[in-house]
Amino acid sequence: MKLEYNGDYYFYTLLNPHHPDKELETIGTVYVSKSVDLIWFMSKDINERYNIDGYVFGPAGNYTEAEKLIIQLMHH
Repeated sequence: MKLEYNGDYYFYTLLNPHHPDKELETIGTVYVSKSVDLIWFMSKDINERYNIDGYVFGPAGNYTEAEKLIIQLMHH
């Protein structure tokens, strides 16, 4: 896996290699801050399996901290 850099943060789009129609299907995304101290991961599988927003973010101790850090990551 090689992260792409867009000038503000690194990211990688996870694709389903076993999609039955051989189409590109996004199954998640990884974002990493420029300074590599914040990581945000979104999983479509977690969304569907548990009927929740499948976001994992670190380091954060609770939802409110995660929201603030996501905003910080996306606006670095």
